Amino acid sequence: MSDNIKHNVLEKLSRYIILKKKELGLSNDGLAKACKISNGEISKLINMERQSISPKTFIYYIQGLTIISPISSTLFMKVMTFH
Repeated sequence: MSDNIKHNVLEKLSRYIILKKKELGLSNDGLAKACKISNGEISKLINMERQSISPKTFIYYIQGLTIISPISSTLFMKVMTFH
């Protein structure tokens, strides 16, 4: 995967997490507990401090975020198609 594509995926995941936090009214810690992702990892993703993310991990995170709020799949599509 090219660096540009990796950056684009991480940027969209970061945006999705930020929007999800606002939608649910949760802090980083609250979101981390709700979707079983560590608080540190939530922080790294929001601040785009990761160099990359594997497809398996990406899907795991999206599934975790979607399980706590099913409507988020629509929000996810909006974020993923935003350029």
